[in-house]
Amino acid sequence: MRHFFYLFLSIWILITACNDPILVGSVLLENQELDVEFTDQLAVKAKTILGDSSITFRQTVGNTFNSSTYMVGSMDDEKFGKTEVVSYFNPTLLIAYPDFLENPLDSVVITIPLDSIGFYGDLGATHNVELRAITQTFESLLENSDTLYSSQTMEVDPEVLATYSGVVNYTDSTSVEVYTDVDSLKGTIKVGPQLRLKMDNQFWIDLHSSVDSLTAEDLEMLVPGYELRSTASANSMFGLDLSYRGIFEAANINFYYTDQTDTTKMIYQLPLGRYRHSQFIHDYSGSNLESELDNNEASKLYIQALAGTSIEVDLSEATTVNDRILNYAELQFTLEPEDEELYAPIGEIDAWYRTDEGQLNIVGRPTTTPALVESYAGGSRTLSYKIDLTFHLNLIKKGTITNDKIILIPRTKAQRPNRSIILGTNDPDHPLKLNLILTKP
Repeated sequence: MRHFFYLFLSIWILITACNDPILVGSVLLENQELDVEFTDQLAVKAKTILGDSSITFRQTVGNTFNSSTYMVGSMDDEKFGKTEVVSYFNPTLLIAYPDFLENPLDSVVITIPLDSIGFYGDLGATHNVELRAITQTFESLLENSDTLYSSQTMEVDPEVLATYSGVVNYTDSTSVEVYTDVDSLKGTIKVGPQLRLKMDNQFWIDLHSSVDSLTAEDLEMLVPGYELRSTASANSMFGLDLSYRGIFEAANINFYYTDQTDTTKMIYQLPLGRYRHSQFIHDYSGSNLESELDNNEASKLYIQALAGTSIEVDLSEATTVNDRILNYAELQFTLEPEDEELYAPIGEIDAWYRTDEGQLNIVGRPTTTPALVESYAGGSRTLSYKIDLTFHLNLIKKGTITNDKIILIPRTKAQRPNRSIILGTNDPDHPLKLNLILTKP
């Protein structure tokens, strides 16, 4: 009984000793106890601004840079203007190069796996793909930096080396003839979706005779790499998987030849993508976006992946409530509906801010993923984003962060072509707003 008495006494002391209201996480007790004030539509100014270039490649020890989705294609519409993506990659010599003067070369084919992430726009469009040689090495482009940015272009020979014309479909497997001299193995096999470009044999036959013994350094100087671009019958982009894994690479230049020692059919490969890069070209001339740039009163805000536009939000109004405790702050903004089959919206958006030194830092400690949220009200479907700014705004109130503006940027924007149109602060139905939960101290 004594044990039960002490247990009861301990509980009674805990209950009676805590007379002050308590806030645990984001769960509030009785409003009248805490004197909660809730503002569901605090006015915040926002505008569309030009975006920064994206990192497309970084040279690392062991080739650990993990960006694999590279795109080709173009878009042109009245809302966002013109967007084009051109991609570059190089071959790498890992195994001794065969002598194709002695071993007859049947064909040379570039194969690059398709990446569904990079597909955008009209998936049924006909692409006219062209392959050209670049005339400068990646090493020269990386001479003063270990990083490539989407604003950088590469010097290209105008001669077209290979072409493909047709629909590029990431859901269709490709039928490939088995390269063998064994009758029982002849036929076709299905391989994953890929882009295939047939090259001219003679260049590769002559390559061996240009040096005594072809080395990796020789190949880099003689074949620095390739540019791939496409013009399509409609607004369309497609994705390529250029992840680099050395001899286990799926993107290769494949050489089909006959070994003269025993007449065996052989396949030699040069893996592609040790160095890889994309140039993103945006032209907003005459577009709806151009007329709304840097306009704090704009009815619509434009945000685009690749190296497209961002959105700047002014939080200064939220930092003036110094006589209140900020328990929760959430930025909410809604999409203008578009044809999602053609122009899928951005899936995730992050908030960033610039430090006094000009460095771009991500807003810290979000409690929820800033992802696209679907909701229904009155039979109407809306798509919106919600970003937790509680921690960030409290740092601004304390003076730890001096910049009261944030920049909304698509997550993994270098590997996604998506875009979104956001309804502005003045929209009558779904304005951009900052939801706050405040309490008196």
